[in-house]
This record gives sequence, C-alpha cells and structure tokens, in this order.
Amino acid sequence: PHAAVWRGLRALLDGRRDDVEDHAAEMLRWAGDDPNVVLSYGGLLLDLRRDQGRLEEVKPALLAALEQTSSVDVLRVALALLHIELDEPKEARAHFEGIVAAGVTGGPRGPGWSATLAALAEVSARLGDRQHAQDISTALAPYTGQLIIVGWGTVCLGSADRYLAMLAADGGRPAEAERLFEAALTLEQSIGAEPLAARTRLAHARALLRSGTATDVRRATELLDAAALAARRLGLAGVLQEIETLRS
Repeated sequence: PHAAVWRGLRALLDGRRDDVEDHAAEMLRWAGDDPNVVLSYGGLLLDLRRDQGRLEEVKPALLAALEQTSSVDVLRVALALLHIELDEPKEARAHFEGIVAAGVTGGPRGPGWSATLAALAEVSARLGDRQHAQDISTALAPYTGQLIIVGWGTVCLGSADRYLAMLAADGGRPAEAERLFEAALTLEQSIGAEPLAARTRLAHARALLRSGTATDVRRATELLDAAALAARRLGLAGVLQEIETLRS
C-alpha cells in the first residue's frame, strides 16, 4: 500500500486528479483491516475533494469517523477546515476550539501534529481568531522552510510558511506575511507542485484583500489571475470557487 500512497501523493502534487482516484482505490484494496491505511485513504480523498469542490461528499464520513475516534485531533481539524470551506463558521469554530482548548504549545502530540497545526493556522486566520493565533504560530514556527506532510506521505499540505504567513497577515504584520508567502511559493514551485502554489497565491490574495488598499487590491488581483489560470488548466474546481467568492 505504501507505493500506492506515494504515487497518489505525486499525482496530487502534479494536479493529476484522475490518477489520484486510481491510486486511492488501490490503497483501499490493500488496506484490509489496517486503520492507518484506511485513515490515509480518507486523507487523500479529503484533499482531492477539496480541490474538486466536492467536500460535501466526504462530510458524513468525517463526522462518522469522529464519533468513533473523538480524540484524534487531525479529524477534528479536518472538519473545522471543511466547515470553513462550506461557509459554516459556527461549526468550524466548535471543532477549532475543541482542539486549542487543550493548548497547542509544549511539543508534538503525534506524527500528524505539524499537519494539525497548519490546518489550525488556516482556520484561525479565516475565522479572524486572535486569542490562539500566537500560540499556533509559535508551535508551527519550527517547521518554517519545510513542507507539511500528512502521515507517512499521504498528502502534502504545502509549505509551513504559507500557514505562518496567514497568521502574520491576520495579526497585522504585513511585511512578515509577504516574506513568508513568497518563501512558500518558491518552495512549492521548486517541487513542481502547481496545485499547492495556486493555493498559496489564493491565501496571499485573501490576506491582501483584507487590507483594502488600492495597491494590495491590485496585487491580490494579479495573484488571483495566476491562481485561476493554473486551476483551470488542472481542473481545480474548488480553487476556482474560492477565487470567484473572493472576487464577488
């Protein structure tokens, strides 16, 4: 199953969504009763459906999984991010606060902790949460300059710097945010991951639009245009939906 996982990851990075479906199905055939492989399959499918704009399809499965393993932070933060994407901030905040209430500093809680922190950072920034943002940023800071990998290579969430940039922008530190967004884009482009680069441009544009200055709006428009170009070429309907929402 490991080979199928890594082939699926490479297909995600390349934007070959049809190939991801095939590799995910291969993973499931090999899974048997191994909960780790089943969880990896779910992570791969979640990332795929997000890019396809089809998150509603995986929502019931995530909720069911959470009822069985309510202590797994990665499931709770996945649901928080899902609710953010589906414009359900109340539900997103409930899952977010369920994780951060226990604190996020003090060291990793498991092999998926860096991915959990990255997703928490995005949820925090998109909710406009200031109460926990600094703690999340402090916990995520050791991963700067690195790619965030879920599990043993199931999904890559992109550069840690993208998520640190979101928190910096939301915290009113635009120069730091600009530096981190540029570093994230450089790293993601260096591995040929156009879908990740499109999401970094999208996150950067979202942060710039919040400032509202004419210069930032022009820069945000350029970033959205570049992200949309890649998203159309790669069939990333979910990214295109987010772009249109920002432009409306």
